[in-house]
Amino acid sequence: MLIDTAVYDSSALKLLGNPSLASNLYVQVKSALWLNCTDCATVPAVNTLDTWMARAQPNANLTLYAESAWAAGDLFLQAMHNAGSQITQASLLSALSQINSFDANGLTPADDPGARTLGTPCIVIAGIVKGQWARLYPPSGFDCNGVWNTGTK
Repeated sequence: MLIDTAVYDSSALKLLGNPSLASNLYVQVKSALWLNCTDCATVPAVNTLDTWMARAQPNANLTLYAESAWAAGDLFLQAMHNAGSQITQASLLSALSQINSFDANGLTPADDPGARTLGTPCIVIAGIVKGQWARLYPPSGFDCNGVWNTGTK
């Protein structure tokens, strides 16, 4: 069964009690897999996210909200760098509108925030293997053909 991304969460398996109950559970995720550092070997940004989350909030439940906030902060930082030495609201908004390819250093699929599009069709399919979240498809990167995605764009 393919379900919503929100279940890709560090507490989901704990809530089930028995990971074998999720043996036919699949989720489409619009980011590299950061739980258990799954994509750390191929996406250094995953290791950075996991490391800093563990330092800043060692007991926090790592969720999509944390990953999204991390990516948004990365986008904000890139815009701040591009806004010049005298940053104003106008220069920051102008810098944001000129960012036409952003992927949070590989944490997310490339998107065009400057165009204010609704998102990307790119996804990863994750599932439970031996009691842990695992990447099932594609072997690396993102599938951007839109077949799995029922969302935007």
